Amino acid sequence: MINFQQFKQSSKRWIIEQSEKPTENFALLVKGSYLFALGMMVIVWTNTLAEPSLQAELITLVGLIVLIFGIIISFRGYMALSVFRILRYFLDE
Repeated sequence: MINFQQFKQSSKRWIIEQSEKPTENFALLVKGSYLFALGMMVIVWTNTLAEPSLQAELITLVGLIVLIFGIIISFRGYMALSVFRILRYFLDE
Protein backbone atom coordinates (compact mmCIF):
# COMPACT_ATOMS: atom_id res chain seq x y z
CA MET A 1 0.00 0.00 0.00
CA ILE A 2 1.32 3.41 -0.94
CA ASN A 3 1.71 5.79 1.95
CA PHE A 4 0.64 9.42 1.98
CA GLN A 5 4.16 10.83 1.75
CA GLN A 6 4.93 8.86 -1.43
CA PHE A 7 1.61 9.91 -2.93
CA LYS A 8 2.30 13.55 -2.09
CA GLN A 9 5.78 13.42 -3.63
CA SER A 10 4.61 11.69 -6.81
CA SER A 11 1.69 14.12 -7.17
CA LYS A 12 4.00 17.09 -6.71
CA ARG A 13 6.42 15.71 -9.30
CA TRP A 14 3.59 15.06 -11.77
CA ILE A 15 2.16 18.58 -11.36
CA ILE A 16 5.58 20.14 -11.89
CA GLU A 17 6.19 18.00 -14.99
CA GLN A 18 2.81 18.86 -16.46
CA SER A 19 3.18 22.59 -15.84
CA GLU A 20 6.48 22.61 -17.75
CA LYS A 21 4.79 21.59 -21.05
CA PRO A 22 2.78 24.66 -22.11
CA THR A 23 2.71 23.81 -25.83
CA GLU A 24 1.38 20.30 -25.21
CA ASN A 25 -1.19 21.64 -22.75
CA PHE A 26 -2.32 24.33 -25.18
CA ALA A 27 -2.64 21.65 -27.87
CA LEU A 28 -4.87 19.65 -25.50
CA LEU A 29 -7.00 22.74 -24.90
CA VAL A 30 -7.39 23.36 -28.64
CA LYS A 31 -8.10 19.70 -29.48
CA GLY A 32 -10.71 19.53 -26.74
CA SER A 33 -12.33 22.71 -28.02
CA TYR A 34 -12.50 21.28 -31.53
CA LEU A 35 -14.05 18.06 -30.25
CA PHE A 36 -16.58 20.07 -28.25
CA ALA A 37 -17.50 22.12 -31.31
CA LEU A 38 -17.75 18.98 -33.47
CA GLY A 39 -20.03 17.29 -30.96
CA MET A 40 -22.20 20.39 -30.70
CA MET A 41 -22.44 20.65 -34.50
CA VAL A 42 -23.52 17.01 -34.77
CA ILE A 43 -26.21 17.56 -32.15
CA VAL A 44 -27.53 20.76 -33.73
CA TRP A 45 -27.44 19.41 -37.29
CA THR A 46 -29.17 16.20 -36.29
CA ASN A 47 -31.90 18.04 -34.39
CA THR A 48 -32.56 20.50 -37.23
CA LEU A 49 -32.02 18.41 -40.38
CA ALA A 50 -32.90 14.81 -39.52
CA GLU A 51 -36.37 13.40 -39.23
CA PRO A 52 -37.27 12.26 -35.70
CA SER A 53 -36.26 8.61 -35.52
CA LEU A 54 -34.16 6.17 -33.56
CA GLN A 55 -31.27 6.72 -35.98
CA ALA A 56 -31.37 10.48 -35.34
CA GLU A 57 -31.32 9.88 -31.60
CA LEU A 58 -28.32 7.55 -31.90
CA ILE A 59 -26.45 10.13 -33.98
CA THR A 60 -27.27 12.74 -31.33
CA LEU A 61 -25.94 10.38 -28.66
CA VAL A 62 -22.66 10.03 -30.55
CA GLY A 63 -22.47 13.82 -30.77
CA LEU A 64 -23.06 14.07 -27.03
CA ILE A 65 -20.29 11.56 -26.31
CA VAL A 66 -17.87 13.49 -28.55
CA LEU A 67 -18.92 16.72 -26.81
CA ILE A 68 -18.25 15.24 -23.36
CA PHE A 69 -14.81 13.96 -24.41
CA GLY A 70 -14.05 17.43 -25.76
CA ILE A 71 -15.00 19.02 -22.46
CA ILE A 72 -12.80 16.61 -20.51
CA ILE A 73 -9.79 17.07 -22.79
CA SER A 74 -10.03 20.86 -22.92
CA PHE A 75 -10.54 21.02 -19.14
CA ARG A 76 -7.38 18.96 -18.66
CA GLY A 77 -5.43 21.33 -20.92
CA TYR A 78 -6.83 24.39 -19.19
CA MET A 79 -6.01 23.03 -15.75
CA ALA A 80 -2.44 22.32 -16.81
CA LEU A 81 -2.05 25.81 -18.27
CA SER A 82 -3.43 27.72 -15.32
CA VAL A 83 -4.01 25.90 -12.05
CA PHE A 84 -0.97 23.62 -12.23
CA ARG A 85 1.27 26.66 -12.69
CA ILE A 86 -0.24 28.32 -9.64
CA LEU A 87 0.17 25.12 -7.63
CA ARG A 88 3.75 24.82 -8.86
CA TYR A 89 4.47 28.31 -7.56
CA PHE A 90 3.20 27.35 -4.11
CA LEU A 91 4.89 23.93 -4.16
CA ASP A 92 8.29 25.40 -4.94
CA GLU A 93 8.30 27.45 -1.76
